[in-house]
Amino acid sequence: MTILVIARHTFKEAVRDRILYLLLFFSALSIVLARVMAVLTVGDRVKVVKDVGLASIAFFGALMAILIGTGLVYKEIEKRTIFTLISKPIRRVEFLLGKYLGLIWTLAVMLAAMTAIYLVVVFLHTFTIEFRMILAVLFIFLELILLTAVAILFSSFSTPILSSLFSLSF
Repeated sequence: MTILVIARHTFKEAVRDRILYLLLFFSALSIVLARVMAVLTVGDRVKVVKDVGLASIAFFGALMAILIGTGLVYKEIEKRTIFTLISKPIRRVEFLLGKYLGLIWTLAVMLAAMTAIYLVVVFLHTFTIEFRMILAVLFIFLELILLTAVAILFSSFSTPILSSLFSLSF
């Protein structure tokens, strides 16, 4: 039960972060501009729209996971709020797992928003929706789950800059 409470508070904290909305804006912009790039290409225009859209979702989703994930535990240590949490009857594993699940929840919401924009752009370009695209987004989400775990791992014992570098190199 405490894990879900920590996850809910982590979700609320992450949603208040401005960098999240900035990355969502640039993701939406790059997905929409994929349609412009498709007009400029010589080859298959539909393939360009799909590939650029999925690449934008994967890239900006990874940036969200790394930038927010590396600062989660560090902010708690820096503000010294972790000491009041750990003094309660809560284990460290529950704390980290709650932070992890809260960030996964945040990424799921942001990925759903990016996917909705992506599906609208593809639909406006082709007037069809393929369910293989949703499957591709699901696999991108699985990739982000793993990347989030790595970011929180490095965040638990390093500064945000080093944690970001370690997570990117992973």
